[in-house]
Amino acid sequence: FKANSAILNTLLGLLHERQFDNGSQRLPAPLVCLVGASNEQPQDESLLAFYDRFLLRVPVQPVDDAHFAELLQITAASAHAPPQDALIDHRQLDALRARATHTGVGEGVLGLLLQARQHAAQTGQVVSDRRWRQLVDVLKLQAASRGAPEVASWDLWLLPFVLAADPAHVPGWADFFMHRVAQTAPLPLDGLERAVTAFEQQLDIERRAPADAQDDSAGKVALAKAIAGPTAGESEMVRITSERAQRRYSPVHIEARVAQTDDLLARLATVHSELLTMAQSVLEPARAHDWLPPSWLAQIDSVHTGRCTSVAALIAQLQTTRNGFAGLPVDETKVDRPAPVTWESP
Repeated sequence: FKANSAILNTLLGLLHERQFDNGSQRLPAPLVCLVGASNEQPQDESLLAFYDRFLLRVPVQPVDDAHFAELLQITAASAHAPPQDALIDHRQLDALRARATHTGVGEGVLGLLLQARQHAAQTGQVVSDRRWRQLVDVLKLQAASRGAPEVASWDLWLLPFVLAADPAHVPGWADFFMHRVAQTAPLPLDGLERAVTAFEQQLDIERRAPADAQDDSAGKVALAKAIAGPTAGESEMVRITSERAQRRYSPVHIEARVAQTDDLLARLATVHSELLTMAQSVLEPARAHDWLPPSWLAQIDSVHTGRCTSVAALIAQLQTTRNGFAGLPVDETKVDRPAPVTWESP
């Protein structure tokens, strides 16, 4: 972007018209791809038309820790010599372009592109009509390279690198794709966590509750401890007496607690099943996509696997609580019914 206007105009004609001005002659240029690199994006409005001709604009980040050792071991030969099977000749490229012209764009993808246009407008990003058309062309080319008859929603992983004019906008477009296609948007599971915690706390309260006032079990525990002595540890007599000092609950109370816990367990099981189904429906096409970056796939896998694991842990935690309610001491003479356990709504 710091080149003089003559060079920029020459490059603009080469990009836009595939023509090269060589002195007084205008020659056709068999341009396949033009790659540029810059340490900054253009600030001068006169450069925006030239900048807009670069369809894919990828911010390059420093090498992460996982690949740092590999960076240090790269030799000049390996850095500049791609493997032969990575090359594509003109016949293959022409055939690919021909297939791309017959590749369709379904209603689902068109709907996502309309949402993308709305996202651009809401975030104040200007995307030219030419760029929208070129985006569809490159999506078709990508789908054709995968042997697909039409563009898939997963092909839209390219959106951040086509629509973001500023590197600062790339994360927002990545989130757009992740949330709408990969379904990684946060889910309101915190309410379920609070519910499980509420039952666990209620069980702890009921286990610690002392016996009724008319029961002299507390005095019996004190007597048993005095008899056992300070160094005798937890004797069998102390243990049995302590258990008898715990409050006893009516069969109706225990049945109500278990029933309410079972209701929440059923709800958690349904949520877990839905999350497993969602994970399968997302991860299968994601893993099958030839171009989705491995780091993106790992992030998507982590989100869906983490959700399923978290809900499975809640189910196990609540099952333990449910067994605790079922094991509370019983007093068959009582008929009291407890108030339902409540928790703060999300």
